[in-house]
Amino acid sequence: MILIHSAGNKKIGIGNLSRCSTIAKEIVKISREELIILYETSVELSNKFSVENAKTYRVRDRNEALSLIEILSKEYKEQKNIVTDLLDLTYKANVATFNR
Repeated sequence: MILIHSAGNKKIGIGNLSRCSTIAKEIVKISREELIILYETSVELSNKFSVENAKTYRVRDRNEALSLIEILSKEYKEQKNIVTDLLDLTYKANVATFNR
């Protein structure tokens, strides 16, 4: 399973959402792994950057995102990979949670 985590809103971060959407589209083309996209954004922007053949989750904030990542990490026991371009994430806050 591959998880892409991105955040943005109408004022800042649309580039993050766009880049992660582009990466997701390419992953869908070349990988057989299940792809999950996690957007910290509005419903409108989540819909705008949704990717066909990928599960998309939308959350309101970082705490909700980290909670969902922890839930997903427990559901998927096999290999897990995370892709993010969020600069303010620490290893402990995101990657370590995902790889439990």
